[in-house]
Amino acid sequence: MATALLPPSSSALERALATLDAERMEAIEVRIGTLWNPWACPAPFLPWLAWAFSVDVWNPDWPEAKKRAVIAASFEVHRHKGTRRAVHTALDALGFETIRIVEWWQADPPGAPYTFEVDVGSTGAVTPALQSEALAAILAAKNVRSHLGDLRVALQQASAVPLMAAASIVGEDIAVYPWLLDSIETRFSTPLLGACLYGAETGTVYPLEAAA
Repeated sequence: MATALLPPSSSALERALATLDAERMEAIEVRIGTLWNPWACPAPFLPWLAWAFSVDVWNPDWPEAKKRAVIAASFEVHRHKGTRRAVHTALDALGFETIRIVEWWQADPPGAPYTFEVDVGSTGAVTPALQSEALAAILAAKNVRSHLGDLRVALQQASAVPLMAAASIVGEDIAVYPWLLDSIETRFSTPLLGACLYGAETGTVYPLEAAA
């Protein structure tokens, strides 16, 4: 008991206050074992855990699941930093469904020495912020010698419906800023005997000054 730490000369009020403080302290849930676990750490502490794990790319507006995935992958990224594996792991943690890394000697025809290109695909919204995150993750994980020649972020849409016939309506509003989105791909595949597809896209191209 906390009151046992008080001297014999303590008053009844001091002993009562000590007992009350002890009860309040014991009621506080302190899960020390979870604080260093990216999947179990309480959500309010994730930014500090990301700092402790030296996460290179972080956005406080990310969904909680994405924050945990990035933190969990940080150890693997730093362990293999400067390699192709580190770049792939960093992009995978950001939630890209497809990742393709092509070194200069793998290209046809071969590219400039010590350069590489990256193609990533996402089924979510393709935004300038998403491309900036991908670019930052690549630059942080790659080796110093290699230089990123091109980064392409593609929007992926796919459907597999085991029906004889189906109809699908797809619509997109896309804003294209200078250099931010080099290419946008929209894919739709349905293994059906009969299908109907209606697509609509609205593109807005901003002048170069808009990127400043």
